[in-house]
Amino acid sequence: LLMPLAEQALEQNQFQIALTCAKSAARSFIWARWPRYLAARAELALGDPAAAQHTCEGLLTHHPRDLDGLRLLREARIQLGEPVDDLTYDMLLAGDEDASIAISLTRRALARQDTALSGHLATTIERRFADDPEALLLAAEVRIALERPAEAMLDIERAIALTEDSGEVIALDARCEQVLLAT
Repeated sequence: LLMPLAEQALEQNQFQIALTCAKSAARSFIWARWPRYLAARAELALGDPAAAQHTCEGLLTHHPRDLDGLRLLREARIQLGEPVDDLTYDMLLAGDEDASIAISLTRRALARQDTALSGHLATTIERRFADDPEALLLAAEVRIALERPAEAMLDIERAIALTEDSGEVIALDARCEQVLLAT
């Protein structure tokens, strides 16, 4: 009864009610995932990423490869301004295939100057995450590092075309200039 009520409260932006229901269920079923997912979502919605981080860490002690728990933990850390790269390996093992993982792996390959891997990852980004401007700009950085500026320009143009927010376009444009100046 508590969990459907918590879900409904989340849907209706009644985050405190959702949190109370989810925490109550979590106390009764210490191994259960669902109450902790809902509690973390409510804590994030209430602007308490530290509590969400704590909730997710508790969940992950029982279920270390839980993808939803890892994603919620990543979101909490991002809101706290904490690093998330250490979650990459666990998220990959859990089956995550989102752009942030590709970005993290590509940045690591670039930092190691592993041109073969970074080139492969850039191609993967272009194929699988062509709707993510940040990922496309990183692919452009790789193309520039590989001395393929024409391909870099295509990625940059795609990234700008995906961005509708004028503030984001300005930020992307500035980032594009940085990428192009690196050549």
